[in-house]
Amino acid sequence: MAGQSILIVEDDGVIALRMQEMLTKSGYVVGDPVAFGEDALEQIAQKRPDLVLMDIELMGEIDGIETTRLIQERFEIPVIYLTAYVDDHRLARAKETAPYGYIVKPFMDRELLATIDMAIHRHALDRKLKESERRYHAVVDKAAEYIFIVNGETERIAEANPAFLALLGYRGAALPPLLLPEIVIDPSDPMAPIAERICSREGFSGEARIRCRNSTFRDVELASSRISLEGTPPVISIVAHDVTDRKKAAEAISQVNRKLHFLTQITRHDIANLLTVAIAYNGFMKPLASDSGVQEYLVKQEKILDTINRQIQFTKIYDDIGAASPRWLSLSAILTDAMGHFDPGLFSFPPEPFRFEIYADPLFGKVFYNLFENATRHAGDFTKISVSAKESPEGLVIVVEDDGTGIPAEIKEKIFSRGYGTNTGLGLYLSREILDITHISITETGAPGSGARFEITVPRGAYRSAAH
Repeated sequence: MAGQSILIVEDDGVIALRMQEMLTKSGYVVGDPVAFGEDALEQIAQKRPDLVLMDIELMGEIDGIETTRLIQERFEIPVIYLTAYVDDHRLARAKETAPYGYIVKPFMDRELLATIDMAIHRHALDRKLKESERRYHAVVDKAAEYIFIVNGETERIAEANPAFLALLGYRGAALPPLLLPEIVIDPSDPMAPIAERICSREGFSGEARIRCRNSTFRDVELASSRISLEGTPPVISIVAHDVTDRKKAAEAISQVNRKLHFLTQITRHDIANLLTVAIAYNGFMKPLASDSGVQEYLVKQEKILDTINRQIQFTKIYDDIGAASPRWLSLSAILTDAMGHFDPGLFSFPPEPFRFEIYADPLFGKVFYNLFENATRHAGDFTKISVSAKESPEGLVIVVEDDGTGIPAEIKEKIFSRGYGTNTGLGLYLSREILDITHISITETGAPGSGARFEITVPRGAYRSAAH
């Protein structure tokens, strides 16, 4: 690597000058040689050469090995030893300084040049590796996630970032001897061998529970991967994300939903009882009313009571919106179930089955039931309902369309409003609410007079292949 700078530290002036001349001719930049370790340190501090050729026996109080140790400690510059000594004691001391070469005098010029070239190249690679390690530690040490390394054979935790140590209760302390089965357990079965699955070749991804030093537990989402290198035990890289607070919040919301659900059931039951009485009284009054005007009012009142009753029964179906957690649902199974309430001859599907699962509220199927029912109620003289699904940049677009009269442009958005419509006025409103729980959208995009067309857009991450 011509152009690189080299410092020669050699107490034999003849050898030093010969090396200086040879290296200069080879294209290296070589300053004046020095014979003392102290002078070498001073020259390096001022000029920062790319490499140092170091004799072991030097003039002055410190020898070449001690000088090299100080160079590595202060400057991280590669050093090649040049010496006539090969005794075990010197070799042992030299190894401790991790030199980039050890050449025994006398040597050939070609041998020295090759060693220098390889040393400079190797040092460049080492610098890249150290820089990569610094970036790695900067990320890992500052990460809020829990990151730790486990010996795949012993299941002992070998390394851990500060966040994980703090979680366990060892903030600012050295990593104690901990085994993976001692601190990571299966939340559904504490006796299950979850550590074996985490350390397996396939790796692990799922929920786990971590036992802390103070005997408390934290729920985490954990993922592991096994790294195998020839000649060394496999290591398991583990990243965990704390979900304890999220699970507590979800449980609190679930508890509130259960209470609201219970209160709604009681309220609806009481209203239904009173409504039954009102309908009965209205029926008793009709034969007693001789005035035609009164009879007309009683008929109107009967219709109102009937509408109230239908609304109560309708909302009972949707009583569980948001009460249960979203889950992965088979689109094919959902559509098959919704179709089961209608004439199967009305439906047209693509030849390929729907191989998707949708992450949605358990009432997701009611959305399709409402769309199919709306077609039978409002589409006029229609002959078929078509359902298709296609991926787009926005996600998975599920289209439900009919060949009926369509929906006027001015009410395309109003139909999703609460109370709009001729029946209960809640079907499409509640359908949008169900979908919105997992950020699924629904719009009507059909051309008036050419049939209704509803597009349900499932965002990326909320659907997957059914073969998952």
